[in-house]
Amino acid sequence: MNLIKIRLKKIICMAFVCLLCTSICTPVYAASQSRSAARTIRVAFPRQEGFVEISTDGNYSGYTFEYLEKVAEYTGWEIEYITFDEMDLNESILAAMDMVASGEADIIGGLLKNETLTERYDFCDNSYGLVYTTLAARENNTSVSEDNFRQISPLRVAVYDKANTRNAELEDYLKKEGVVYELVPCASVQEQMDALENGTADVVNNVSLSNYSGTKIIASFAARPYYFAATKGNTELVSELDQALCDISYAFPYFQKQLQSKYFEQGTGVFALTGDQVNMLADKQTLQVLCVDESAPFVMQDEKGQPCGVLVSLMDAFAKETGIAIQYDIYDRSLLFTEQLSKKDYDCILGIPVNQNYATKYGFIRSMPLDTVDMVTFYRPALGKPLSECTIALVEESDYAKNMECKEVIYASTVEECIRLVNEKKADLGFDNRATVDYYIYDIYANLVTDLRAGHSADICVTVSDRSGNELLAILNSYIGSVGEDVLEEYYAEASIHNQKNTVELLARSNPLLSMSLVSVFIIALFAAVLFGIASSRKKKQYALLVKANAAKSDFLSRMSHDMRTPMNAIIGFAHIGIESHDPDESAECLQKIKASGHYLEGLINDVLDMSKIEEGKLELHPEPYYYTEFEETIRTILMQKAQQKGVMFVMRNSVKVHSAVALDKLRTQQVFVNLIGNAIKFTPRGGRVEFSVTAQAAEPDGTLPLTFIVRDNGIGMSEEFQKSKLFHSFEQEHNSVLQVEAGTGLGLSIAKQLVNQMGGSIECQSELGKGTAFTVKLYPKVVQGQTNKTKQSEEIYDILRGRRILLCEDHPMNAQIATYLLHEQHMEVVVAENGKCGVEFLQNHEPGYFDAILMDIQMPVMDGLAATSAIRAIPRPDAGTIPIIAMTANAYDDDVKRCIDAGMNAHLAKPVDPQKLYQTLAEQIDSHEPM
Repeated sequence: MNLIKIRLKKIICMAFVCLLCTSICTPVYAASQSRSAARTIRVAFPRQEGFVEISTDGNYSGYTFEYLEKVAEYTGWEIEYITFDEMDLNESILAAMDMVASGEADIIGGLLKNETLTERYDFCDNSYGLVYTTLAARENNTSVSEDNFRQISPLRVAVYDKANTRNAELEDYLKKEGVVYELVPCASVQEQMDALENGTADVVNNVSLSNYSGTKIIASFAARPYYFAATKGNTELVSELDQALCDISYAFPYFQKQLQSKYFEQGTGVFALTGDQVNMLADKQTLQVLCVDESAPFVMQDEKGQPCGVLVSLMDAFAKETGIAIQYDIYDRSLLFTEQLSKKDYDCILGIPVNQNYATKYGFIRSMPLDTVDMVTFYRPALGKPLSECTIALVEESDYAKNMECKEVIYASTVEECIRLVNEKKADLGFDNRATVDYYIYDIYANLVTDLRAGHSADICVTVSDRSGNELLAILNSYIGSVGEDVLEEYYAEASIHNQKNTVELLARSNPLLSMSLVSVFIIALFAAVLFGIASSRKKKQYALLVKANAAKSDFLSRMSHDMRTPMNAIIGFAHIGIESHDPDESAECLQKIKASGHYLEGLINDVLDMSKIEEGKLELHPEPYYYTEFEETIRTILMQKAQQKGVMFVMRNSVKVHSAVALDKLRTQQVFVNLIGNAIKFTPRGGRVEFSVTAQAAEPDGTLPLTFIVRDNGIGMSEEFQKSKLFHSFEQEHNSVLQVEAGTGLGLSIAKQLVNQMGGSIECQSELGKGTAFTVKLYPKVVQGQTNKTKQSEEIYDILRGRRILLCEDHPMNAQIATYLLHEQHMEVVVAENGKCGVEFLQNHEPGYFDAILMDIQMPVMDGLAATSAIRAIPRPDAGTIPIIAMTANAYDDDVKRCIDAGMNAHLAKPVDPQKLYQTLAEQIDSHEPM
C-alpha cells in the first residue's frame, strides 16, 4: 500500500516537473492498440452533393470522404474508392449498397439503421453524423417560404416513391403541423426536380445531406443518426472502424460540426432584387444613415469613434450585398433631435427607441424586426417595496410607463444613464430591453439585478424615412427576412465583446514584468501545494481496493497530462511574450490569458480534491443563511462574462418570491450550479442559448422550502447510451476534448450529483444528441426565520478596511508580496513576519490594539502557524484573546480547517486567495470584534 502511494506521488511529481520544464509541448497521439497493419479497404462511393463529391479532374471531397480519410489516419488503412460515374443518384446508391452486400466492396457510408438494413449489413455502433428530413422549394420562389408554407392548401410535395421511411416521416410531420397536403410520387430525383420546375409541385421532400441545386430548405424535421455499414459477417472490420470513430469523437469533438458547416450549411432565406429595385438603388447611390449611439449592442461606437453594433453590421452587409454606399453620421447629443434631423435628409435611423409613436413623430417607418428581445426591470438587490412606491428611470420618448402604476418616472437620454440613476439610488428601478440592459450592467454595474418583464418585448428595427418611399423599405424588409439565425448570432457575438478595465489590467499597464512574475509564481505555488495535497490525502485501504483505485487514478493522470500541459504551455508562452513585449496593451492581453489558464488549472485541481474528499467521506456541508438575491448575483458575476465571450446568450429567470433566507452551504450550492451552467455554456456552440430558471413552491409546515432549478441549453446534447451508463460517473465525458483548454477532468457532474445527494436533493437529466440538454435539480432547504441579509456591500467593506493595520505571517517572499499588494489596494498598512515566532514577537512589541487582524500561514519554519496562534492566544494582554486571526494557507481540507479553528483562529482562507473573499472575511472579522 505504501509502495503504491509512493509511486503515485512520484508519477505526479514527475508530471509536474515535466510541465514546468517544457516550454514547447509536442502533441502526443495515443493510437488505438488494435491498429491494424496497412491493408486495402474498398469503399462504395456513390456521388452525392456535399456528402461524396468528385471533381472533373478526379479529386475527392465531401463529408464522408473527409471522415474516411481521418479514419485511415487511425487505422492505417489504404482506401480504394469505388465510384459510379455513369449512374444517377438513386441508381448509384442502390448499386453501391448491392456491392457491399455481396462483398464486392467492404464499406458504405450514410446509411440509416432500420430492421431491414441491419439484416443485410453489419452497422457500426457509433454514428458519424445526423440527417434531417427536409422540405425544399425553388430558391427564387418567394411565394413559398418557411413562414407561409403551412398556409398553402394543398401543399403539393414531390416525393421519391422508394423512400418509405422518409415519406412516412413527412406525412407525420405535415399532419402534426396541420398542413393540407398532396403527395406527387416520383420515380427518381430528377422527376422530383422536374415537378418543382414545371410547377406541378410546390416543394420536394429530401434529406439535409442531399441539397438539391437551386433549392432552399424551408423545413427540417425527424433528425436521425447515420452510420457506416460493412458486409454482413465482417465483424472485425466493423469493430476496428468503431474504435476509430470513437477515437475521432474523443480527440476531435467538433469534427462533425465543422464538416456539417463546410458541406451543408445553408442560409434561411433568399434575397433577390427586382429590376426596378436595382435601378432605384443605382439612382440612390448613397444611403444617409444617422446612428443614435449608446444603444449597445445595437448601435454604439468602437475605439476609433466609428459606429458599430448589430444594426450597423446589418447595414454594412446590406450595402455589400446591394452595392450601395452608406454614409454614417453619429448623433450629436449637444443638439436637439429635431436639430440633428434638420441638418441632412436621412434615409434611415439606427438606434432610436423602438416604439411606433416615436418613429411616426419624426416621419420614419419601422422596418420588419431583425430580432425581438425581452424587456426586463433592473434594480438594486433587496429592493423591498412595491412598484407603486417606486421611482422608475426610463429612456426619453419611450412609452413603457403607460401601464406602470409607479410613484414617479425620471427620464434619461440613454439606457446606461437610467442604469446609473438606479445604481446611484436616484431611482428605484428601470425598464428596457434585455440585450441593452445586460450589455451595460454586466460590463460596469454587475451589482444590479434584472427580472424578466413577462409579456413585454421590443422589436429591433431599422427606421426608414417616409420620404424615401416604400421601395427602400421593401428592399430592406426583404434583406432582413433573408438574414439567418447564424448570421444574426454572429452580429450579436461581435457586438457583445466588452473592453473591461480592472485592477489586474491596471497593474499590467503600470508594471507588466512584475505582473507576469507574480502570476507565474502563483501558478507554480498552486501546483506545488495541491499536488502535495493529492499525494498526502490518500487513506489506508485494503490492498486489492487500493490497487484498483490506483489503476483508475493512473489512467486519469495519463488523460490529465494533455489537459494540464495545454494551459501550462499557454502560461509559459504568454509569459515569454509579455516579458519580451514593450507594448503595455500586449502585456495586459498576455496577462489576461495567463490568468484564464490559471483559473482553468485551479478548476482541474479543485475537482480532483473534491472527488478525493467525497471518496474518503470527508466532505462536510456547512449550511448558513443564504438569500436568493445573493445567489443570483454570484451566478451572474461568475458566468455572464463567460457566456458573452463564448457568444452564447445566457438568460436567468426566477419566480422566487420568498424574501427570507434558506439554510444552504453557499460554496457547495454555488459549485453545483456554476458547474452545470458552465458545462451548458461550454457545450453550446456560438450563437446558442443557455437558460437558468429557479422556482419555489409554498413552504411546508416544517419550514421546508421546495426549490426547483433547471439549466437548459440548445447545445450539442448527449446520447441516450451515455446518459444511462456514464453520465454521473467519475472521469467520464462524452465529448471529452471539447474546446481543448476547457476539456476538464470529467469529475464535475459526479461531484455535482454527490453534493446534491448530500444536501438531500435530487438531480435529473434530459438530453438529445444534437438538440440540447436540461438538468433539473430539486433542493429542500429550511427557511431561516428572523434573518436579514447581512452580506456587506463592497463600499461598506472598503470603508471598514481603510487604514487598518494587518500583521501578515508568511515565510514565502512572493506570497508575502502578493498579499501585501492586495492589502495595500484597500489602503491597509501591512507588517510582514517571516515565520510564526517573528509574528508572536511583533505582536508583543506593539501596544495592545495596534494590529486589527492577523493573516497566518500554516507551514512556516521556526514556528508554524498553529503553534504561533496558540502562543498568541496565551499572551496575557487584552487583545491577544480577541484579535481576529485568519488562516491563509494551501492546506484546504476540512481537517485542516478544523485544526486551525481548534488552535484559536477565527476563519480560514485557502490559497490561491480570491481578493474579494479576502476583503469580505477581513471586514467581517474586524467588524465583529470591534468594541461596541
